[in-house]
Amino acid sequence: MTFDIRVPAFAETITQVTLMEKSKKEGEFVRENELLGEVEADKVSFDVLSSHEGLVHWLIEEKDVISIGDIICTIRYTGASVPPPVTRVIDLTDGPIEIRLKK
Repeated sequence: MTFDIRVPAFAETITQVTLMEKSKKEGEFVRENELLGEVEADKVSFDVLSSHEGLVHWLIEEKDVISIGDIICTIRYTGASVPPPVTRVIDLTDGPIEIRLKK
């Protein structure tokens, strides 16, 4: 499934923005609400966040001028998110333990 990321309406008077910087590379994994890039209008910068998680496919380049509502990039949902870091809680109240790592 693919989701379109569009230029949001920031203010009634702003009709066009410039993509100043991409925070994610083509094909890079992005999480929901993660920064995709920065757009600028009237010397004011705005962050563009991802509405979904998946792989980024850019449709425009940095310094391109685009209109409000235009598609900046798409997010392709891969069906499996990047696993979170592994953490384990060990109860040491029962005495010492031995930890063995598998090769």
